[in-house]
Amino acid sequence: MLARLHQAGLLSEPARLEAVERMADLAVDTPDDGWIKGSDWKVLLTPSDRTMLSDKVRTELVPRLDTGDTWGDEREGDDDPVDNALFGYERAFEGEGDFETAQAFAEARDAYSQLPTRAREDYLEWEDRVPLAGARPAPAPNTSRSTFDDIDAD
Repeated sequence: MLARLHQAGLLSEPARLEAVERMADLAVDTPDDGWIKGSDWKVLLTPSDRTMLSDKVRTELVPRLDTGDTWGDEREGDDDPVDNALFGYERAFEGEGDFETAQAFAEARDAYSQLPTRAREDYLEWEDRVPLAGARPAPAPNTSRSTFDDIDAD
């Protein structure tokens, strides 16, 4: 939505800068690499914003990669967001020619891949829910009530 408002000239510069600053925090704390390729971020970020984000990731996230404290003690089994971000950063810095930073992300990704996968029990509650679509036909609609009955009651 912010990108559309910005394209239409309806997003104030302070609001855009606030979004950029929030992304800068997420880029380091989560980690989140969505700003690298995301089409909305291509609209919102200036070249200097991208440089600032790269510098922030390089100076604040990279030093923490060795500790592993950034992502906890387990990883997702499929489509892991941390693994995806580490890989995205590795490719982005490689593309910028910063092979040292890219290597730091590659090593962090290797270390992260050694963590145990989160146990499936964590998802059992979600999987036990009744599916939205079933094999049985839907019940017949109640035709004794009008859509407007609740409105007419007042």
